[in-house]
Amino acid sequence: MASNIVLNLTRPRHFVLAMMAAVIFAISAVAAAALLQSRSRVLREGEQVTRDMAKLMQNQMIHILDVANTILSLEHIDFEKRNITSPSAHRPQLVELIRDKPYLFRVFVSDAKGDIIATSMLNPPPLNISARSYYKRHIGGETGPIITTGVQSQASGEAIMVMSRSILDPAGNMEGVAMVSFNLEALANYFANLAPVEYGSVFQLIADDGRVLVDVSPPPDLSQRYIEPDLWGQIKKARLDVAVYQSIDQTPRIWAHRPIPGTDLFIRVGTDREQITRKWNQDLADYAMVGLVAFVALLGLTGIAVRYADREEAALNDLRMFNTVLEQRVSERTQKLETLTQELQQSVDDKTVLLREVHHRVKNNLQVVASMVRLSSHHVHDSLARGVFAEIARRIRAIGLVHQTIYEQEAASAVSVQSYLQRLAMLEGDVYGIGDRGIMIETRGEGELDLNTAISMGLVVSEALVNAIKHAFPDGQRGVITIIASASEQEWKVTVADNGVGFDNELDAGTGIRLIQALAGQMRGTVRFVSDGGTRVEMRFPILRNPAELFGDQTESSAARMSAAKSA
Repeated sequence: MASNIVLNLTRPRHFVLAMMAAVIFAISAVAAAALLQSRSRVLREGEQVTRDMAKLMQNQMIHILDVANTILSLEHIDFEKRNITSPSAHRPQLVELIRDKPYLFRVFVSDAKGDIIATSMLNPPPLNISARSYYKRHIGGETGPIITTGVQSQASGEAIMVMSRSILDPAGNMEGVAMVSFNLEALANYFANLAPVEYGSVFQLIADDGRVLVDVSPPPDLSQRYIEPDLWGQIKKARLDVAVYQSIDQTPRIWAHRPIPGTDLFIRVGTDREQITRKWNQDLADYAMVGLVAFVALLGLTGIAVRYADREEAALNDLRMFNTVLEQRVSERTQKLETLTQELQQSVDDKTVLLREVHHRVKNNLQVVASMVRLSSHHVHDSLARGVFAEIARRIRAIGLVHQTIYEQEAASAVSVQSYLQRLAMLEGDVYGIGDRGIMIETRGEGELDLNTAISMGLVVSEALVNAIKHAFPDGQRGVITIIASASEQEWKVTVADNGVGFDNELDAGTGIRLIQALAGQMRGTVRFVSDGGTRVEMRFPILRNPAELFGDQTESSAARMSAAKSA
C-alpha cells in the first residue's frame, strides 16, 4: 500500500501534484510572514498614534495653563481698597476674562489677609484662603504662578485645581493673591472632545504624587485613585515614552507619558490595544480572501495541467508561467491599492485634524486679542477712545465666531449661517445687556458660506445689529430685532430689521455705516437703509462659483471707497 503513494517525479502528473503541494506550502508561509509583519506594523502605528495624541494633549494643556497665567498676569482691574465695595463689584470683568473657556471655573482675588475681595462667582459667601497651602507659599515670598492640586472648593465643595499669582504693590510687597480655578470634571469633558473615539482612547492628568486628577473615562473610584506606586516611580524616574500594560479597568492599552514643563503634572494617554489590532484583523480577512481565490484558481489550473500533462508538456510549462505572472500582478496591484488607500486616508485625516486645529487656534488667538483690547481700554480715560476700543474688540469677536463655528461643526471649510447668526446675536446681546432692556433678537438663516464671505457678512450683521441695539429703542423702550439670511439661485439677501424709532430723513454716516457700505461693495453687493416703522438694513450680494473672486479686484476699489467716505 505504501508503494502506491510514492510519487515518481519523472512523470508529469506526479510532478504537477508535487508542485501543487510545494506552492500551497510556499503561499501559506508567505501569507503567515505577511500577516505577522502586518500585525507588527499595525502595533507600531498604534504606538505612533498614541505618541502623537500625548503630544497633542500636552500642547493643549500647556496652552490652557498659558491662558490662565495670562489672565492672572493682566492688570485688568484697579483693586485699590477704595474701589472695592463688595466681592461682586468687579464680577462682570472677571466673568469676561473666562468667557468661552470651558476649562476655567472661577477667578478670585484676595487681599493680603486672605479675604476674597473680588470674584467671578455670583453671590459668594464670605471666603478666606489663609489656610490654603498656596497662600502660605505666597506669604513666604513665592510670586508664582503656583499650581495646586487636591483642592476642594470652599463655595461648592467640588474638586478643583488652582493656579495662583501674587499681587505686588510698586514696592514689591504682596498685597493680595490672584487665582484661577479649574473644574476637573469640566476639564475632563473638554479633553474628551479631543480624544479620537476610534482608538478607544483615554486621557489622564496626573499629579506629582500619582493621583489621577482628570480622566476622560473615569472608573467609579476616581476621586481617591492613585497610579500603582511601582509604575508611577518608573514614569517619574525614567520618563517612560510608550509602554503596554493594563489599567484599573483591566483593558490592555498602549500608554504614552509626557510631563507638563514647568509643573509637577503629567499627561498619560492610552489607546485600546484590541481596537488597534482590529485593523490587523481586517487585513487578515483580506489576505484570507485573496488566498482562498488563489487556492481555488490553483486547483482549477492544476486539474487542467494534470489532464493534459502527458500529451501537452509544453502547454503545462506555458500555464505555469502564466500562473506565476498572474499571481505576481495580483499581488503587486493589491499591494499598490492598499498602500494608496492608506496614504490617501491618512492624508485626509491629517488635513482635517490640522484644519480644525488651525480654526481652533485662530479663534483662541482672536479671543486673546479681543480681551487685550478690552483690557487696554480700561486704562483710557477718554470716553470716545474707549468706545473705539470696544468697537474694535467687538469686531474681532465677530470674526473669531466664524472660526469657532467651523471648529465645532463637522464641516472644516464652510460656515453654517444659522449657527453663526445665533452665536453672533447671543454675543452682542450679552455685551449690551438686551435682556435687562427687554429687547429680543430673532435669527433665521439657511445654507453655508465660505470663510471669507462669512467674515464679511458677519461684520455687516454685527454693525447693523449693534446700531439697532444702541439707537432703535431709547428711554427703555422694548422691541424686537430680526436677522434673516436667505439665498436664491443667484444671490444672497441679508436683512437686519427692528421695530424701533427709525430715523427721520438722512442716516448719520458714522464709522459703522461706512464700514457696512464698504463691505457690501467688497462683496460686489448693494446695501440700502429703510425707515418704515423702524429701521431695516438690506444687503444683497451675488453667489459666485469661486468665492475668492469676491476679494480679488474689489480690494483696491473698496479701499478707495472707504478713503473717499472718510474724506467726506
